[in-house]
This record gives sequence, C-alpha cells and structure tokens, in this order.
Amino acid sequence: MFRSLACLSLIVFVVVIGSGSASAQVQITLGQSTDLATFIRAAGPQLNLQLGTCSITSCTLSSPANSYLSINGTPSSNFGSYTFTTGNAAMPFLTQSSAGSGVFNYNSNGQGTSFAISFPAGGLFAGNLSLALTFLTVTGGTFSDSTFHGNYVVSTVTGGLGQFFPQNAVNEFDFTVRTGRTLQDLFDHGNIDDRTSGSITSGSIHTPEPASIALFGSGLLLLGRVLRRRKNSAPAVDA
Repeated sequence: MFRSLACLSLIVFVVVIGSGSASAQVQITLGQSTDLATFIRAAGPQLNLQLGTCSITSCTLSSPANSYLSINGTPSSNFGSYTFTTGNAAMPFLTQSSAGSGVFNYNSNGQGTSFAISFPAGGLFAGNLSLALTFLTVTGGTFSDSTFHGNYVVSTVTGGLGQFFPQNAVNEFDFTVRTGRTLQDLFDHGNIDDRTSGSITSGSIHTPEPASIALFGSGLLLLGRVLRRRKNSAPAVDA
C-alpha cells in the first residue's frame, strides 16, 4: 500500500513539473551596455555599423554586471557582465530590400562577432559562456528602438550554465539599441558620414532547450527507476 501511494505521488509530481513548467521561459536577459553601437550613412546605399569601441584589431561593446539568467523574467542567478567582440578589418553594414520598411539586412562584411558573459562564483549558475553569433536582420528602424536578430552556436561553456547551454548547441538571440535618430531616416535622408548612436537597452539569449523539458525528463527517469525497483523487488508468484 505504501509503495503504491509513493508511486502515485511521484507520478503526480512528474505531471505537475511537466504541466507547470511547460510555459516557463528561460533565457539570459541582457542589461544596458556602457559602449555604443554607431550607425554611419555610407554610399551604396547602406548604413555602416560600429559595435562599440574599436582598437586596431577589434571592436568591443560591453556592459557592467547587470545581466542575469531568468525564468519567466525573474532573476535566478547573480548578475554578470557581457562583451560583444567584432573583427575590425572592415565594417559590417546594413542594406534594405523593401524601401521604407524599417527592416534591414545585416552583412557581416567578413567580420565575425562573438559574445561572452561571465557570472561570478557564489551564484546558483556561476560560470562563463561564449557564443559565435550570426546576425540576420535589424527591425524597428522606423522607431528609435531597433532590434538586432540572429542565431548563435555555443563555443565554450563552464559551470552551472552548461545545463542550459550545452556545447555546440544553437538557438536565437536579439537585442535592442535606442538611437537619437531612426535608422530609416538616416538611411533615407542622411548625408554621407552622418551618424546616430545608442546603447543596448535590453536583449535575450534564448536557451537551446527549455529547462522545463530537462526537468520533465529528469522526473520521468526518476519515475522509471522507481517502477523498475518495484518490479525487481516484487516477490515471485508461484505458478
């Protein structure tokens, strides 16, 4: 009787995990950057892009420790700082397929961009994460807040972040930049070398697989072990 009740309780527990967490959104939520993204009107027509502060070899766009791993928007870790690093041999640029749409195509111009974030020791998900980014589009160009969209591949991961970002896993990222002049206006009416700049105001690095799936899978494995033990420990029945 006791074993039956225990088994039933475990089944209820697994179902609750699966149903209650199925809608959970797990992601790294980005805070505001200290460096700026700068958009420069160039011939083409196109907007050249400088992501952060540039040295001879690269441009870096960084933040203080204001980003966190969140579950349904609630911080579940200590705060970490991030850096975008882009090659500086040439400038990435934006072009437009549909005039006046506020949607731009991103061209890397042969310059790769990586993303790195570090959560210090002492938190629940301390560790380091590095991603190789592929930018696709920039939307919202008719407004002051423009959003970058793209995909990533996990390059390296350490610590507790590994349970959410496995090595070589892929998914999507986005971040929003607020500028004083809209990108569409700069593109349509700007003179050569006119520019507008802004910091990252928010962003998301989406997990390759929702944590809820992992939790649900762990519950099913646990349930399987209990049922297997019950079967193996059950007394043999004489024919």
